[in-house]
Amino acid sequence: MSNIRNKGRPEGELPGCPEAVDKARESSAQPLLDIRDLTVSFRRDGAWRSAVNGVSFTIGKGQIMGLVGESGCGKSLTSQAVMGLVGRKRHERVGGKVLFRGEDLVPKSEAEMRELRGSRIALISQDPMTSLNPVFTVGNQVAEVPRLHDRASRRDAWNTAVDMLDRVGIPDASDRARQFPHQFSGGMRQRGVIAMGLAGEPELLIADEPTTALDVTIQAQILELLRELRDRTGCGILFITHDLGVVAELCDAVTVMYAGRVVETAPVRELFRRPTHPYTESLLASVPTPERDDELTPIPGQPPDLDHLDPQGCPFRDRCPLATDRCASAMPPLEGAGDHEVACWHREVGS
Repeated sequence: MSNIRNKGRPEGELPGCPEAVDKARESSAQPLLDIRDLTVSFRRDGAWRSAVNGVSFTIGKGQIMGLVGESGCGKSLTSQAVMGLVGRKRHERVGGKVLFRGEDLVPKSEAEMRELRGSRIALISQDPMTSLNPVFTVGNQVAEVPRLHDRASRRDAWNTAVDMLDRVGIPDASDRARQFPHQFSGGMRQRGVIAMGLAGEPELLIADEPTTALDVTIQAQILELLRELRDRTGCGILFITHDLGVVAELCDAVTVMYAGRVVETAPVRELFRRPTHPYTESLLASVPTPERDDELTPIPGQPPDLDHLDPQGCPFRDRCPLATDRCASAMPPLEGAGDHEVACWHREVGS
């Protein structure tokens, strides 16, 4: 990709091929990212209301984790909590632990998080309009990452920026790099944001709906670029998306969220072969496939209003065909066997 050095990694840790990545996965007992009982709350009308509630999952080195769920379920807030972009204001509160290489990021100051962002941890935002500064050229904004975090010369940083813009499918990248965001189409701006996220070759990359505005050809190119980055550097990727087809193609494992909670997590093949939570089953039943000649099955009802969510019961109970009185009395714990866990009173892994 580029000759930018890899920041903050112990000597000899970076693999240069997929086989080395596999060895790194097997030899490392400590996850790259370990989220434990994460909560994100906002103070509204004099009361604290949770938008993310008790989220826990891990991402290993070289692993791509898909985070899926309906809009408003807390996926993006979870990623913002990892980046330290929420919880800084008086009306925001973050609890639990976000362990990056064993070090908790939640109590870190803004200055400490700035040292991590863009270099060791990078975010590809789903909104390129707010991610690109309108008064600087796209090339300068991409080049800022190696200049700030790798102390690269202006020439080397610029060459890296042009190379990254070319890799994400920007035509005539050397000329386009000198243009401003308003001169890019919506899809090209999104690719510029992706180039910024990849330019520093981070240890952990958070991709929040990165291919939503792109056509299928460019989407496939971006997904291949993410795989290449993972295989070359052993980085971990948190891939947030609504597209279960992309999850099946790209990810190693999947975490399913609903109303701010994790309801199921499993290796990707296991989840698609044996979805266990009723919400996961409903999501997969609503996805069109070439083999399905009958009508799609929509999920009845609407997601709950988090401002009025009953904290005692399962949030999916009003839309669930298996719901009983027990589902209204207590939230089921996330438990299971091995890497497959589910939060449902009426379903067990393997049942």
